[in-house]
Amino acid sequence: MDCVCAGTPFDCLGNLGGPATIGAACDDGDAGTGNDVYNASCQCAGQLIDCLGVIGGTTTVGTPCDDGNPLSGGDAYAANCECVGAFATDCAGVEGGTAQPGTPCDDNDPATGNDVYSLNCTCAGEAYDCAGNPGGPQLPGTPCDDGNSASTNDTFTADCGCEGVFTNDCLGVPGGTALPGVACDDGDADTGNDMYDAFCTCAGQLTDCNGVIGGPAQPGFGCDDGNAATGGDVIDANCQCAGQLIDCLGLPGGEALVGSVCDDGNASTSDDVYTANCICAGVLPNDCVGVAGGTAQPGTTCDDGDANTGNDVYGTNCECAGEVIDCDGTIGGGLLPGFPCDDGLACTTNDVRGTDCACSGTTITIGAVTGATTVVGNTSNAFVISPIANATSYTWELPNGWSTSDNGAFVLLAEANNTAGPVQLCVTAMVGDCELTSCTTVNVDFNTGIATNEANDGEWFTVQPNPSNGIFQLRPSTTDATPLRISIRNGLGQEVLAPFTVAGQRTIDMDLSDVAAGAYYLLATRNGEQQVIKIMVQR
Repeated sequence: MDCVCAGTPFDCLGNLGGPATIGAACDDGDAGTGNDVYNASCQCAGQLIDCLGVIGGTTTVGTPCDDGNPLSGGDAYAANCECVGAFATDCAGVEGGTAQPGTPCDDNDPATGNDVYSLNCTCAGEAYDCAGNPGGPQLPGTPCDDGNSASTNDTFTADCGCEGVFTNDCLGVPGGTALPGVACDDGDADTGNDMYDAFCTCAGQLTDCNGVIGGPAQPGFGCDDGNAATGGDVIDANCQCAGQLIDCLGLPGGEALVGSVCDDGNASTSDDVYTANCICAGVLPNDCVGVAGGTAQPGTTCDDGDANTGNDVYGTNCECAGEVIDCDGTIGGGLLPGFPCDDGLACTTNDVRGTDCACSGTTITIGAVTGATTVVGNTSNAFVISPIANATSYTWELPNGWSTSDNGAFVLLAEANNTAGPVQLCVTAMVGDCELTSCTTVNVDFNTGIATNEANDGEWFTVQPNPSNGIFQLRPSTTDATPLRISIRNGLGQEVLAPFTVAGQRTIDMDLSDVAAGAYYLLATRNGEQQVIKIMVQR
């Protein structure tokens, strides 16, 4: 109307006046993100979904957590977002080994992938979807393409066959019901769940040895015969689960069986064989107590005189020795001094058995609250508690009339009231079921409202811009060139950027573009003092 020449803008998909505008919802095709929108460059992008399912959340891989197992330490979210800790003796029984919860393994199930050890050291994987991807989205009932142009509305069936709908059914009846995915009879008594496939072939799934149609218990597949003396158990052609005897060298199906010939390495013995306890021993002309033809031969029972051992036998050199009785009274058991245990106390970690078999751990402690001991009313002040390993939350108890938006972080940025006098400020940290509290006394000076330059003069640095998309600039104060030690942490106190030192008055770039959007805390330390500010990453 005012003679301005204007047109209708193209949207992000190139459509004139289309709805796909900057800020409009879209789908970036990444199941790991949410709140997808078109950005200023018309790219469809979302925020990462964290391990708790929160879009843009901070509970990412590597974040401390509590796996609920008091025997583990260093609990954190693994790559598959499972909360796992580490054991002194790993899931394979190796002290200090790498087979820890959350690490890859093999559950020997061909129907699963991405197998990992769980919190209780069970090796398990995710079921393969219809495209063969472990834990994938192409599940029965989802769309697919059966490759047959005569069909429509193709979807995966319960047995992962991709089938569509035909104008004429599989029996040639127009509009008939004998369609792909519909039950039929293939005439084979050894199969079940027979149905028409995408090309109208009637076929079923084999019934396994447990009577489950399409089940995994097929001849040749692994099983467990329940016999600890066998290994390599498999289902045979008669559907019987059986393994091979584990020989005296620990090999399933090996030849080193009880009674078989061996060499005990002692030239004074003859007729060396494996005894009932799998000791390779021969016969001495004079037995272990010096009796000619006596029965105290290597491999026979004896008494080593040690009340802490059992199953005592003579060795090949006639040494009488037994297996150590563990803390549970089991001969040769694994509950020995120095091994992990659970002392039943929530506020201890790394519990182990002592030389007296008593179970005890290292007490988890909380440090002192640091910050100004005197503040001016109606001003913002920072207080910090040293981050505690594996802490899951921090909660600050504010004095009456104080306020904050950071009550759940290891750093507290709080606004003091204007009531003069001493107040108590406390923080409670949770480490699993362990509750730890630390308090400090702060004296509040009455704020007269007369402005001073003390606050500005006391600033060691400034950070701009704040908020930012992840790129910040730290500029040291021009009044004091004392080097600063800089650390940037999330709310639980975990470092998100390697600590660094700032010397002089040069401006330093800080790149947090790889971290999730949210609040972070910059801690600067010098000469035993520290200052803290909150920085915001927004995208």
